[in-house]
Amino acid sequence: MTLENNDILLELKEDSYSKNKKIIINYLENVSNKTHKNYYSILLHIESLSSKLCDDRTYLIILNKLGEYYFENGDIQNSVTYCEKQIKLCESLEIYEYYGDSLNILGRILTDQNKIESALINLYKAYNFYESKENDTQKFALTMNLIGRVYWHQKKLNEAKKCFVKSLELRRKADDLTSIASSLSNLGLLCKDENDYQSSENYLAEALEIVEKTSDIRIKGAIFTNFGALSLKTENFKTARKYYLKALKLYLIIGDPRTLAIGYRSLGLVEKFLKNYDESIAYFLKSKKISEENHYQDLQMSLYMNLSECYELKKDLTNSLQYFKDGFDLSQIIQEESKNRIIEELQIKFDLKNKENETLLAKAESEVFKLKNIELADLVAKLEELNRKLIQSQEEIVRLEKRNSVLAMIATTNHELNQPLSILKGSLELFLSYTNSLNFDIKVSNLILMMEESLHRIEKTLKKYNDNTNNFYFDTYLEDTDMVVFEDRSKVSKKSRFRK
Repeated sequence: MTLENNDILLELKEDSYSKNKKIIINYLENVSNKTHKNYYSILLHIESLSSKLCDDRTYLIILNKLGEYYFENGDIQNSVTYCEKQIKLCESLEIYEYYGDSLNILGRILTDQNKIESALINLYKAYNFYESKENDTQKFALTMNLIGRVYWHQKKLNEAKKCFVKSLELRRKADDLTSIASSLSNLGLLCKDENDYQSSENYLAEALEIVEKTSDIRIKGAIFTNFGALSLKTENFKTARKYYLKALKLYLIIGDPRTLAIGYRSLGLVEKFLKNYDESIAYFLKSKKISEENHYQDLQMSLYMNLSECYELKKDLTNSLQYFKDGFDLSQIIQEESKNRIIEELQIKFDLKNKENETLLAKAESEVFKLKNIELADLVAKLEELNRKLIQSQEEIVRLEKRNSVLAMIATTNHELNQPLSILKGSLELFLSYTNSLNFDIKVSNLILMMEESLHRIEKTLKKYNDNTNNFYFDTYLEDTDMVVFEDRSKVSKKSRFRK
């Protein structure tokens, strides 16, 4: 069946669900180019008339294919919309057509958006779904690989490695060369982060050997990129340049904007380390253009800081300061979004706890009604137990409210102090760069040193607060006053542990 005609739409008849299902599935299985706009138009047309053209199972397949189409074409918002719609419908109808596929896509997107908790919830749903199935080894392996990516994103390298190794074992059993090469490449990059350079090189070399037997240039490009990253970390800059150029050549063929942006940025980093600042800036600007067009905020932040540094090294302080300001402004936006996300997730947990309390109260009232004919002693005992549970729930609500307040305080403190801190720091650096040829007396030099140390101390304190939003507790400060302590929970005193 070709995409140049709409014969499939003419063949579909209203209320002929069984016949329509065969036509639609045959089309999906035999269509040659799933990136063509006509493929997307046909899917949207069927979806808009789904109640007349197809049953629930076929509709779930259409939703999944639309989610996949948007994901592969970089339209993340629409991909999320259709994946979430399909997942909710699967759960409500208890029909699990392509259920795990949509969970995996949603998990990947949420990981890239740094929504780690939500990503893990969806991926572990997929994990439980595929674990119960015997014939979905490849999809189970993909889920393990995606969970590994989340842990890697969190810098939990041991957990990430276990997932990647398990994924590799499953893929070797399935003998899928492309997937095996992908897992080996991930393990190679992870070993690089662990500073195990020999293992990293071994994994990547095996991955490259395997992928040469396939026609998958996307995985091949990723392997070249990972070889470049390994060479960059071991300061073999010319070797890194060679691999990054090979990767970029493949990424230009693929045309994926994110991988292109990463490819240009990687080459910019190499040229910066080689002190070829003009070449470095040219690569960074190409990556910046793509990143801004596609709203890749994580890449934009890195590019602004690197451009600021390159211009500073070229003694172009005007451009250096401008990119520093651009990076600072973007960091404020990202920080505000992060704060809102944390508060939103905590509010969801708080609402769930309230619903549990309402359910518990309803059960208590129901229990009272049922126990009318039970002896008084038994009734009192059960009511006391219900009262104890209600008190525990109320204490948990108070604890969550305190936690919400602390997190809001942390976010506000960071928001309010980071801007003046960055301005002070940037101003001091510019002052020193303009006056580096002057010889100050020892008193002025000591004052400058004290300023630098104080700025560093404030920055370090804010970072400690920001990095430990999930690792703090309340301890006694004065008789009736608590203080927030950002430490390992194992250090909590017995007194404060029991008090909580």
